[in-house]
Amino acid sequence: MMSVLRVFLSREALINNISEFTRICNGSEKIMAVVKANAYGHGLNEILSVIRDTKVRKFGVFTLEEAIKVREYIPDSMVLIFQSLYNDELREAIERGFDITTGSVDNLKNLVEVIKHTQSPPFVHLKVETGTNRQGIKSEDIEYVSKVLSDIRKIKLRGIYTHFANIEDTTDHSYAMFQLNRYKQFVAELNRMGLNFEFRHTACSAAAILFAETHFDFARVGISLYGHWPSKETFVSAGHLNIEKPNLAPVMSLRTKIIQIKGIKSSEYIGYGCTYRAMRDMKIGILPVGYANGYRRAFSNNAYVVVRGKRAPVVGRVCMNITMIDITDIPDAQVLDDVVLLGKDNGEIISAEDLAQMSQTINYEVLTQTDPFAERVIY
Repeated sequence: MMSVLRVFLSREALINNISEFTRICNGSEKIMAVVKANAYGHGLNEILSVIRDTKVRKFGVFTLEEAIKVREYIPDSMVLIFQSLYNDELREAIERGFDITTGSVDNLKNLVEVIKHTQSPPFVHLKVETGTNRQGIKSEDIEYVSKVLSDIRKIKLRGIYTHFANIEDTTDHSYAMFQLNRYKQFVAELNRMGLNFEFRHTACSAAAILFAETHFDFARVGISLYGHWPSKETFVSAGHLNIEKPNLAPVMSLRTKIIQIKGIKSSEYIGYGCTYRAMRDMKIGILPVGYANGYRRAFSNNAYVVVRGKRAPVVGRVCMNITMIDITDIPDAQVLDDVVLLGKDNGEIISAEDLAQMSQTINYEVLTQTDPFAERVIY
């Protein structure tokens, strides 16, 4: 049975990207592969099946379910769950030996209650608030947190970390440096109170590329693990800072097929809302994918695909399961021809960054919205 959307994953590209960060971070042990959100839309199972053949053994996830899957594929992995868990989920994470995030006083209080009923010690990473204002222990709570962590010997202090708010979206990194300094103050204050941590970590992909001083014990590499720059600003900043840019290779490409070809007369409308009117006699191709597969509605009358090595514009609104393309200028196009939605063919390239620009979003969103049920092929 033909899958309406096929996701192709390049083993070589993924291994290349890991090698680049092994170089940047001075060793595979200094890389945490962030595989949350179905490995940024690529497919968690497939990405893990490749990474297990490398030396990377630290993984970042957001949910308990993701952590369980990582451990199934790579039994000797260290897995950090970024989400602060509570009650039964927290207990299960501890019993399974996962590293957990404590990011608030409420979460810490819940941890104290939960570990009364667990045999295993919790491996805790304290997340501290330095200016992003999401999860994170605030500075005014440090004394209380320190007392709890000091008093309960069962808690194993595995790590202390933070996350940058404005390191990708700008070429002015003064706020990131402000956060880095606040992080160092947190660490120094906790050290002064007698608390020491096995791992200090702050770096996302952008920080890992731009600022070696953010690496500490390892970098949490997400978007760039999959071959994408976090932003144009990060790329530009690397140039300004005279940094040897990593050679990143996109891992994912997306393909579908033409399932129907039909002729359209000049002045006829195409699609919902009559948003496209033919200015000439046209030939359009019908594709069996739409926003239900992650091919965004924002691509309506805005994006293009590649058929037989040539660009074919999207015409009319992208539907839930169908997209229409203009193949008038590709006369040899036929039903069941391959169509590239993301990737390259015969010199024509459609990148996640191109699609993000077309739909006024970021490459992260384009990638993570890829249909999780689509057929995935590692090559």
